[in-house]
Amino acid sequence: MSARLEEIPIELALHEETQDKLVEMLFVHLDIISEKDCMISQQKHDIQNMLRKQTKMEEEHQNVLLELQEKNQRLHEVEKQCHDLKEDNWEKDNEIAELIKDNGTLTAQGFCHTEILQTQIQEKSELCFLKNEEIQNLRKYFKSLVQELKLVKAENNELKKVMHSNHRGSQSHSGDSQEQMPVIPTEIQLLQMKQSEAQLEPFQKAAQNKLFEKSLRKLLVKKSANSTGNQTQITATVSVLRKLLRSYEMKLEKETSKVLMLKNTAQRFEQQNKELLLMLGTWVKCLEQSSAKMQELEEKNKELEKSLQDLNKEGKALEMIDRKQSVMFIIPNTPKRGKVSGLQHLGAIRQSSPVGSRALRQLSSCANRSPPLRRCPWYSCPKYGMVKGGGNEKKFLL
Repeated sequence: MSARLEEIPIELALHEETQDKLVEMLFVHLDIISEKDCMISQQKHDIQNMLRKQTKMEEEHQNVLLELQEKNQRLHEVEKQCHDLKEDNWEKDNEIAELIKDNGTLTAQGFCHTEILQTQIQEKSELCFLKNEEIQNLRKYFKSLVQELKLVKAENNELKKVMHSNHRGSQSHSGDSQEQMPVIPTEIQLLQMKQSEAQLEPFQKAAQNKLFEKSLRKLLVKKSANSTGNQTQITATVSVLRKLLRSYEMKLEKETSKVLMLKNTAQRFEQQNKELLLMLGTWVKCLEQSSAKMQELEEKNKELEKSLQDLNKEGKALEMIDRKQSVMFIIPNTPKRGKVSGLQHLGAIRQSSPVGSRALRQLSSCANRSPPLRRCPWYSCPKYGMVKGGGNEKKFLL
């Protein structure tokens, strides 16, 4: 029995050393757990911030998508307007081409009419020239006739003188006059007939000349009227066509300016869409990066949860070991030099410390609540070298 009693203090000292080591291990694990708790809280805070940023990014993404949809609608409207304007321009180009064709036909007709009129005028001028030549010839002939009349008058005067001289000589030569009388009247009648014809011919020629001049004047008036009417028509058509061309040119300039404005607006919208697409690409990349970071953080959280579960398991195992040791080796309620049992001391320190864990608090509470066992008759403490037996204390040297 004495040998057994001597072995008990040694075993108790060994158990206390193991208990101290386990307590130190518990403190180390508790520090690790507290650090892991801090890391988890920081990561949760980071995750919350990332979630907030992600929500903000999603809201901004939705706003950008709405803006893009509105701008796409505007672009479709602008494209429709451009298409309508192109169709209008095409129709107006066709109308202008038709008008140009009509203008060409009208100008060709005008040129044809002018050529015809020029040919007619040339023909009429040639006829007028010929008629003028005829008139000049007639005038020359009239002058020659006037000269012939003058000569005939001179001959008549000479004949009258001869007749007067013959009449005077008739009184002296009655026989001779009777023989010559039948010849003289016949000659006088012929001369009178010639004189009357010569007197009538200039009047007839003058009347013919007057009629011819009247007909020429009428023809010239008709030609001038036709030429003036054709010229007025041609000038009117040319002026109308010029006005139409000017109006269509003004309309084309206005429509081209409108088309250019619409093209500029379309280019601006395209540039804005490109910029927005680039912004969306950057936002998508940021979201992908944030999602990758979130996945990494989730993986880290899973790893930390696993490590916490392992630590909890180790803590539970240590708690079970401490309970077993406390059940086997807790000293009765008599303290030794103000020293408390290891688990009670640990519970007091843990309660006083700001950082704590549930497992350690449960350990300390279980240690404090454990009921005292029967008092051992002998108890040895290697630190103080005290031995208790039946309430009496003895010191000895180990």
